[in-house]
Amino acid sequence: KMQGITCMDAALDAMRPLGFRTQLILRTVNELLDVYGGNQGWCFIEEAYYKLLMEASRCHCFYR
Repeated sequence: KMQGITCMDAALDAMRPLGFRTQLILRTVNELLDVYGGNQGWCFIEEAYYKLLMEASRCHCFYR
């Protein structure tokens, strides 16, 4: 069993191989958590292997 892995670590591990930069992932996750009311928002972020996070991150790439 891995110890110390967080939801954020898992999100970074899932998104970096897809070419998303760490800062973009962190910013997008924090914005999504704000929208979904804090840590309970992780279930939406992790659903469908981070599809929501991928889509939101892609929007940041084009519009920010």
